[in-house]
Amino acid sequence: MNKTIIIALSAIVLVGGTGAVVYFERAPSSVNYNYVSAKKGDLSEEVDVTGDVKPAQNVDLAFEKSGKVAYVKVNTGDKVIAGETLAALDDSDTAAQLSQAEAAVQSAEAQSQSAKTAYALEQTKLDALKKGTRPEELDIAQTKYDNAERAVTDANQNLDNVKAKAQTDLNNIYSHTNDILNDAYAKTFGAVSGLDGIFSNNMSDAPKLNLTFSVPQTQIDIENYRPKVNMDLTAIKNEINGLNSDQNATDAALSDITAKLSDIQNFFTELNTAMNYITSVDPNNATYQANVSAGLTAINGAITEVNSQIQAIAAQKSVNNNLISAAQTGVNTAENSLALAQSDLNLEKAGATADDIKSQEDLVSQAQAAEAAAEASVAQAEANVQNLDAQEAKTAIVSPMDGVITREDAKAGEIVAMNAPLISIISNKKFQIETQIPESDLQEVKIGEEAKVTLDAYGNGKIFGAKVISIDPGVTMINGSPTYKATLEFDNEDGLIKDGLTANINIVSQEKKDVIIIPSLSVLKNGNGSFVIVDNGTPKGEERQIQTGLTNNDRVEVVSGLNEGDRIAYFGN
Repeated sequence: MNKTIIIALSAIVLVGGTGAVVYFERAPSSVNYNYVSAKKGDLSEEVDVTGDVKPAQNVDLAFEKSGKVAYVKVNTGDKVIAGETLAALDDSDTAAQLSQAEAAVQSAEAQSQSAKTAYALEQTKLDALKKGTRPEELDIAQTKYDNAERAVTDANQNLDNVKAKAQTDLNNIYSHTNDILNDAYAKTFGAVSGLDGIFSNNMSDAPKLNLTFSVPQTQIDIENYRPKVNMDLTAIKNEINGLNSDQNATDAALSDITAKLSDIQNFFTELNTAMNYITSVDPNNATYQANVSAGLTAINGAITEVNSQIQAIAAQKSVNNNLISAAQTGVNTAENSLALAQSDLNLEKAGATADDIKSQEDLVSQAQAAEAAAEASVAQAEANVQNLDAQEAKTAIVSPMDGVITREDAKAGEIVAMNAPLISIISNKKFQIETQIPESDLQEVKIGEEAKVTLDAYGNGKIFGAKVISIDPGVTMINGSPTYKATLEFDNEDGLIKDGLTANINIVSQEKKDVIIIPSLSVLKNGNGSFVIVDNGTPKGEERQIQTGLTNNDRVEVVSGLNEGDRIAYFGN
């Protein structure tokens, strides 16, 4: 902003700087002045600063858990809406656990219903004992017994049906095992066969490396390891050929084959690392390296297939156990109901004693406690489902707002870490500018004031409108000087405005129209304040006191003391 410069006048007038104020030490006796005219015009007080363009909101998104990326639906530059799924992890494990948890809820609910039924029956029995036996009550007790007996038969039939379906579902999953293992073997065999050229007698019991590495021990280790790979391949093939309908034997084969595939995976990992240190010259080195890398990828895929089958079998067994348990609970409930109906019928026939009533009251209390425990089990099982639902939600990245993708680093198939930023979004709201206001200019900048903005990228010919929307109360020291962060918002959306552009900001803090304006280098100071020298036709001129107002760079508003057209001395160049 404006600076005050003290200039002494004697035989020579010294002037300099913008917005200078001139002081007399002593009045000159005779000076030939350079006169200018006081004019009317518009004057504004401005603050000029620079800043950076920022989006109104910018967020980095990450998965809340680690895992393998299943798919990515967006690319950089895509527009998205709030709630849209942008990318997701492979959640097959969580889905299997969720299926088990939902089955557990069904089982707990069945047990709870059984406990409620038992409590109701015990209470009904107690009520009947207290009332005494009537002929119609005896008929009702007999009918309940008959119904309970049929319910036992139905529950047992349902248990048989559930067991049969469970075995069928499990057999169906096991039926894919042979194909999965054969495919895994084919991938692994193809990977090993791809080592031709790297080894002499590649598939023999004594293969030798045709390459040399910078670390001799590495070459020795790989050659010693290589026969074990052939042995593992042979063992895998033999185990596959020996598979039959025995599911326990199949489980053991899956576990053993997984271990052997891991052993071969370790060999390829070591060989893949060693390929970076080849010292022998061979035009096919690049091909060999590509074959080893492709082989390692194939084996990784084979292991993933086998592990997925193991998990599928385990998940189905768990679901089967839960369903069978629920069906068995239904049988138990029906049998308990039958026993209670039999006891109720017997009591109706025999009548009740005081001891019978006391004993039945104890049974009612026990049944009530069992019902409360069963309800607690249902609540716990439902909480487990809610927890797994929450875990499953963590496998997806969802847009928190409408906006545009500015960065997308997630790739399908890669393993990503928890909370590692992968996708960035800027909001659709108007862009903003962040700048620092010097302490000396702070009083002249107010929230709501308009500003004219140019961007370095487009030059001074393109002007954008903006408005001050906030000023931080906290101070920021820059090069030892206090400043305060201000935020401006562009008036309109414009495709030219980009994140990170440098902005030149002109904030108009005060503006006056049709006022008398003179050069700041015409204003002098004395003990009475400001004055100017007015042309009165004499060499010395006339000293006239004035009252100044708004100042902008080299121009000053004269509030009183001058009229438009008055000629005043000017002490500039």
